[in-house]
Amino acid sequence: MRKYEIVLLINQDVPYQGIAVIAKKIDSLLGNSGKIVSSEYWGLRELAYQIGVHKKARYFMLSVQMNPEVVKVVSEYIKINESIIRSAVYAVEEFEKTHSQMMTYTKNLAENVQDSDYIALFPNPVIVKNAE
Repeated sequence: MRKYEIVLLINQDVPYQGIAVIAKKIDSLLGNSGKIVSSEYWGLRELAYQIGVHKKARYFMLSVQMNPEVVKVVSEYIKINESIIRSAVYAVEEFEKTHSQMMTYTKNLAENVQDSDYIALFPNPVIVKNAE
């Protein structure tokens, strides 16, 4: 299985629970052909440029191990999900051993998400397990 990072820009009107639903759907699409290793919610951010009518989006990243054939299935789901404004799927050599710089910046800003809310939705957000 190869390693991928999926970055999603999600409509700002989608509640935090909706982001968890998207992550669970992607996990179900992976089936036995992959698994989500970690996830990071980077918060509600202003976009660098307006995308359609959207000026803000919720940023979310998944670190995923999956077979290359499954990438098409996951990409198709991302394309048809109306809540996802933009996305990017990157093949990576290794996952970060700690959380990303974006995550550090978001936590330092202490966006209007309580830690308890964040942990309830994403109980294992930044722990990267060695999947080898």
